[in-house]
Amino acid sequence: MNINGSIFDTGHNKEITNFTLANVAPNETKITLASLAGVQLSNNVEFRILKFESSGSVTPVLIDLNDYFKITLNLNDLSISSENLTI
Repeated sequence: MNINGSIFDTGHNKEITNFTLANVAPNETKITLASLAGVQLSNNVEFRILKFESSGSVTPVLIDLNDYFKITLNLNDLSISSENLTI
């Protein structure tokens, strides 16, 4: 399967970065990296799946409603370089 997605800042109403995970097999882990250097983020950030496609099947595929996507975001080496205080 292929997944196209984005990280979207709803506080600033803008896309931060987009990504493609190609040829993801069942139970496989794929990693994509994105630099946030110089990016200003609000405290309202979303992960959005923009496109999800599979090679398909010649027979109907039953969907188990107990299945799910597991998405893990690892944020490393983050620090605050500036801040604003609103009172």
